[in-house]
Amino acid sequence: LGSDPSYPSWIGWLGDEGRWTQVGREWMLFGAVDLNAPLSRSHLILGPLFQAIQAVAFRVFGVGIVVARWVSVLAGLTLIATAWWFLRPRVGTWAAAVVVALLAVHPDLVFFSRVAIPEMASLALQLLGFALLVGAPRTRGRAFGAGVAVAVAMGLKGTVAPLLIVFMAVAVGTGRPGDPASRWSRCGLFVVPILGPALVFLLAIGATMGSLQGSIGDILQFAQLDSLYGAFSVLYVGEWTIRANVLLAALWSVGVALALSGAPDSEERTLFTGALIWAAGWIALSSALLYFPERYVVHVHVPLVLALGAGLLMLRSQEHGFRAAIEGVARGRRRWVFAAAFVVPLAIQITAAGFSWAAAAGLSAGGMREHAGAVTLVTLLLATWLAARWSVGAVLLAGFALPLGMATAWSAVDLLEGFQVYWGGGAGDAMAWVWVFGAAIVGALLALRLQGPDGSRVHRLVLAYVGALAIVWVADRVDRLNRRTYALDEIRASLVDRYPEGSVIRVQAASSVLIDTRFRVAYPGWDGPAPDILLALEHEPPYFDVTGYREVAEFGAPFGPRHYYDNPVWDRIRIYERVEMSPSPGVVVRPESP
Repeated sequence: LGSDPSYPSWIGWLGDEGRWTQVGREWMLFGAVDLNAPLSRSHLILGPLFQAIQAVAFRVFGVGIVVARWVSVLAGLTLIATAWWFLRPRVGTWAAAVVVALLAVHPDLVFFSRVAIPEMASLALQLLGFALLVGAPRTRGRAFGAGVAVAVAMGLKGTVAPLLIVFMAVAVGTGRPGDPASRWSRCGLFVVPILGPALVFLLAIGATMGSLQGSIGDILQFAQLDSLYGAFSVLYVGEWTIRANVLLAALWSVGVALALSGAPDSEERTLFTGALIWAAGWIALSSALLYFPERYVVHVHVPLVLALGAGLLMLRSQEHGFRAAIEGVARGRRRWVFAAAFVVPLAIQITAAGFSWAAAAGLSAGGMREHAGAVTLVTLLLATWLAARWSVGAVLLAGFALPLGMATAWSAVDLLEGFQVYWGGGAGDAMAWVWVFGAAIVGALLALRLQGPDGSRVHRLVLAYVGALAIVWVADRVDRLNRRTYALDEIRASLVDRYPEGSVIRVQAASSVLIDTRFRVAYPGWDGPAPDILLALEHEPPYFDVTGYREVAEFGAPFGPRHYYDNPVWDRIRIYERVEMSPSPGVVVRPESP
């Protein structure tokens, strides 16, 4: 827990850990909190419960970054335990084990379970709320309890506020005949424990931090709507597309297969429907926001895994009717509809590979419109082929074996070799696609040889690829553990050796360095004494006026193995001190890498 977190592309942990623990840290060390700085005020407003938990942890165990991170560790373990508690009696040991195993090794969930930000604590409460809302018996009391859980999740991380609308849709969409309470009464009782405390909280912060209008303004700065292009581009070219592609491809294939064979009304179907609404609603509402950093995407992985587990269970129970369902649409118009639906994941990956190869050849990598048009064209061509060859083997090949094999292979080369761009990144990504196609074709041939002639083992085909993905994720985690660094400890030790306790350090995006120290943290907006020291990241915009300061040290700091294309391992942290201070030891310049 004391090592530098390793994440492929997000450097925000370096500042966000400090911001999300600042209130508790300042209160325990100095007995007061500076709320004049916008960053300090907004993080308290958006996560009062998380800041309170951190304050209690610091009071009991002492102020430190490892203590702060233990809160997220316990939240991650709570998420796993909640998933098992909810799923095992409802979907059985087999499906519950699949879901829990994927959640336990998912790279993003593992990463956010070891950094001191509120994502995992909020996610654990979201899952509890979902379990109470969707799980039988669906009573009014359980709906009210779900509202309490989601209210706490929002108190831990205010930016999950779209869950209010999403879970209202879940309550309405998961009602079944014979439930003790109607879907609309459950929806209403779910809302009550959220809106009341939210109103009280807004009035309280308005009274303590200035005007209510100003407090709401602090919150609404995170709720500005993005353009339509920006909303779609989050899903289209974002880092999350790579990490979620196997889950999305597998869930798509399973969903189309269930639509083809017909899923009977059951608790598994209710869970499947609710998880899909949760995932789709979070994607739709959150991606529409102008401020939507990639760490927010971790919230969609839990419902995706839940839906996949429930879908696999239903597909397993209906496997013997799979061939009959295919034969039932062999001569009808529905064959063309299902043919087009089955090949969408394969068409997306073929198109992405084509644009990557084009970019490597010096041609245009295209934009969203070109990609969308190409995906549509490739989908039509593949659908025409599949409709003409309509059979169990053809459906398994085009709808399952190839797209899932390619998605798994891409995840492997991305996590283990560092290829990052999915849509036309250049020569490196083009080479990655060569490996992806080769691995997928070999895997597809081997997988199809294991299928029965009636396709009755289709759920095992999906499960095999999901298992392969889990193996890749575990291998990636082991690799990261073997490459762990302690650069922040080195920087922290240098500061502690140079400057006395209580020194004021101006910082913008590197405040995590200071959690284990007794320095005062001065964010932009600080109205106390002039900072003694400036702590600046090389890549930062010019937040700092260094006039009157001299640079005394420079360190390399790791932000994950693939943050920058041109400098993939190390960035710079520079330390400045006021010129009138007694000179520190000579300038220290650390090498770019160990």
